[in-house]
Amino acid sequence: MKSARTVLLFVIILFTSCAKDVVEFNPAIAYGSFTDTRNNEEYKTVQIGDQTWMAENLRSLSDDPNEVSCCNYGKLFLYDNMEEICPEGWHLPDTSEWKTLINLLGGNDKAGGKLKETGETHWDSPNTGATNSSGFTALGAGSANDLNGLKDRNKSAEFWTSTIYNGLPNNYSHYYISLRYDNEKTIMYYSSEYQDDFEKKSVRCIKN
Repeated sequence: MKSARTVLLFVIILFTSCAKDVVEFNPAIAYGSFTDTRNNEEYKTVQIGDQTWMAENLRSLSDDPNEVSCCNYGKLFLYDNMEEICPEGWHLPDTSEWKTLINLLGGNDKAGGKLKETGETHWDSPNTGATNSSGFTALGAGSANDLNGLKDRNKSAEFWTSTIYNGLPNNYSHYYISLRYDNEKTIMYYSSEYQDDFEKKSVRCIKN
């Protein structure tokens, strides 16, 4: 049954529209760059306050067909081996690092708009409040799982954090950050019990 769900997910992703198109980075921002030596992928980086973030979602690290990866949207990752997910010199941010970013950008009610890419190439209308003034350039990559395939493409962005939610047994739950096309908020959720085992979300790394 698991293999059948995996095949279904792969087919859904394969036939989902995913043309390589232009990402609208903020032209007023002086972006940096670095190359992930594990696969020679080059990424833009952006300085926001005292933090240096990837300005693009992490892309696929292997040719495994079970790994959901799509053009500019990056890969959607299971929460597995996350301590090794980011390139050397970078790490998966915890909730305190996300809170620092969010507070710098005006708090939970406004920060989402300053994080989202402008326009409607990678977000559905109305892409409320999107200015990308931070240069973070969040895309509406959505999420995915083996049961339902790709979900909410162009409607949401969900980013894993390294912080465990301790309210569920066995520490299977981690917090993640969510942005939406229809508001300018940032919302912190935690995954449901065992959701980490099948739910796929985006990853942004932050410099050590």
